[in-house]
Amino acid sequence: MHFSRSKRNENTTHSPPFFSPPFASLFFFLSSPTTIQHQVRCPDQKAADLMYKAIDEVRTKGDSCGGEVTCVIRNCPVGLGAPVFDKLEADLAKAMMSLPASKGFEIGSGFEGAKMVGSEHNDAFYLDQAGRVRTRTNRSGGVQGGLSNGEPIVIRIAFKPTSTIARTQKTVTREGEEVDLLARGRHDPCVVPRAVPMVEAMAALVIADHLLIHYAQCELLPRGGDAVGPDPRAASQFRGAVTSA
Repeated sequence: MHFSRSKRNENTTHSPPFFSPPFASLFFFLSSPTTIQHQVRCPDQKAADLMYKAIDEVRTKGDSCGGEVTCVIRNCPVGLGAPVFDKLEADLAKAMMSLPASKGFEIGSGFEGAKMVGSEHNDAFYLDQAGRVRTRTNRSGGVQGGLSNGEPIVIRIAFKPTSTIARTQKTVTREGEEVDLLARGRHDPCVVPRAVPMVEAMAALVIADHLLIHYAQCELLPRGGDAVGPDPRAASQFRGAVTSA
């Protein structure tokens, strides 16, 4: 994401957080180099080759296929979100389900968690060497009780097959007549590779929104220079970088 300083705010004593370098440094939502090297945007080369072949196979048959995109948000500050309204996972779900062709959303264990018992699914807490509260597993997907807990936020989004295919399909005209439809033109056999940067962008926007909300409520982000909010211990976590892959 690109941040620039507007002329209107150059001479102000306290610039908004989104103009300050400490705030801007939080936003580096970048695919790993291995992800963007392949046409299907998969970091595993062998899996990427298999995906490419599968997509090409349905393409030659005049059909289409769907798939899933996994997004990982690393080093997210603790406490973003809300316990009831504006839960972090709820806003992420809303953003991802607003994308074209999206049909499903999961966080952490997702639907697989429904197959477990509580003792299997619960994430055990512990203190790391720096004295921070961590979890030994991450079935919650980095969000607990609507709030980020500092672990990687892992979300998965399902995308449906492209609707327009090179096969005859049944449809109904505006006049109410049942007819056969054969689409013409160039249409992607799979939209998933194009969805990867869209998922990243939506994730970046949601985290940015919650950082601003958190700033407005708690003033934990630096206002300028080395100044921090009322709790230096909590503010120190915002000096890290939030990344996505």
